[in-house]
Amino acid sequence: MVPQYVSQWWLMTQARVFAFGDFCQIPEVSTAETKRELAGFQHDLKIPQTNYVSGYGVKVLKKLAHQHLETVLRSDNEIALLCDDLRDFTKTKSDIVKTIRDWSEKTDNVQYSTSLEDLETDPSWQIIAYTNKMCSYINNQLCVGGDYPDLSDKIILFDNLNPLKMYNGDVLMFGDFLQNIARYNNPKQKRRIYVCMKWDGKMPRKDSPNPIERNFFNIYIQFKQALDEVNSRRMYGLASIIEASGRAEGQIKGWLEDIEIMRKEEPHNGKCFQNIVEKFYEIDRDMGQYIADMSEPVPQLYVVNCGYGFAITCHKSQGSEFPNVCYLLEKFDKPLLYTGISRAKKKVKVIN
Repeated sequence: MVPQYVSQWWLMTQARVFAFGDFCQIPEVSTAETKRELAGFQHDLKIPQTNYVSGYGVKVLKKLAHQHLETVLRSDNEIALLCDDLRDFTKTKSDIVKTIRDWSEKTDNVQYSTSLEDLETDPSWQIIAYTNKMCSYINNQLCVGGDYPDLSDKIILFDNLNPLKMYNGDVLMFGDFLQNIARYNNPKQKRRIYVCMKWDGKMPRKDSPNPIERNFFNIYIQFKQALDEVNSRRMYGLASIIEASGRAEGQIKGWLEDIEIMRKEEPHNGKCFQNIVEKFYEIDRDMGQYIADMSEPVPQLYVVNCGYGFAITCHKSQGSEFPNVCYLLEKFDKPLLYTGISRAKKKVKVIN
């Protein structure tokens, strides 16, 4: 999904734009949440309302030269050849089944079954299904933790955690997730981010019987306290920053008087500081940037929504890759089938 104003910018520059993708994969999902993210993107950049261009592939890239990638680096065995056969969307259902069965007879890297009893439940395999209902059923059968994950449970991230290089759609063990956070926040590194995990869209509970969930609740409280303290120090040190800016004495005096007025209008330190910086950006952008650079940085909070990841939908798997994939063929949606099977690197099993 590419904003129209971005494509217009490309045409006015000498920029070389490289786009990588697979036009045979399923199209993007447009939801109310996506629209909210786009609205927030517009607000952050302070740009006017504009039309967004999207489609099966990215239509705005039509004017680019196209180069077909012959070598699929995701897989180094027969899976790549099977996927290449499945890119032909003119095949009938019987042709698709025959293609998969033929490859399963040629190599151990491709397997075919018609029984759900052959489902690969080992954590080294990633189960990919068509419906959320099927994923929920499988996850409920395989999870250890029940209402809240056990350290040995497999989870999927629905949000990005950029400092830890963990992203939306990543699947890992819950224990590894916690270890990654603890490793990043090692006191010897002199850095810290606050991570609060939502489970199935719900914030952690203060009175949860699970100590890990209670800890996430406490982390959220600690973040709010740390944020209040930093905002208080930022407001307290604002006058010193302005006085040390080297600007004319009369100008500095006028700014400090304006800040006192703004303080009375907005008692909340965080909101008041933000209002002051935005005001400086309007009247003197360099000074506004100077204040932002010289002020103490605010602590970072990442609220990451997670769920069980033994089985995930094909839409959620798009963009990811897994050593072994067990694909449940619930419906003969050809782009979905191609997308799901092409996630596999070493082995793939199709259960029809």
